[in-house]
Amino acid sequence: MTDFSDPQNLLKQAAKAVQEGNFTVARAILSDILKANPNNADAWYIAAFATNEREQKIRALERALNIDPSHEKARQLLDRLRPTPLAALTTKQDSDMPQTSARLDKLRATPKTDDELDEPPDTMFFTAPMNSPAPSMPKRA
Repeated sequence: MTDFSDPQNLLKQAAKAVQEGNFTVARAILSDILKANPNNADAWYIAAFATNEREQKIRALERALNIDPSHEKARQLLDRLRPTPLAALTTKQDSDMPQTSARLDKLRATPKTDDELDEPPDTMFFTAPMNSPAPSMPKRA
């Protein structure tokens, strides 16, 4: 049976076991701590390091933050583990991306004739020069 007279010492033991790569020992200690006090945010934070499973890490950190929203280390690690939402990447204003904005403006102003082109079109989308003949299709037998 675990001695709970010094919970900070138990947390240190669990953290040391994690550092040594002994996740089994760390999880056993953390399990005892969390059975006695499921609202121990530091134990949940350390539990995130006692697994290699990303989803388990995220769940442990979320529990720590539900208990203590000001747990900065848990917040930082959770932010690194969670992928950046696509909406956050696509909601930037055009002014935040001047090169992209300028490129889009240029593409929107599509010339009507070849004479209106002031520079050649991008060739990165073409595999052959524009003035070369189209490849011939193989004839069926």
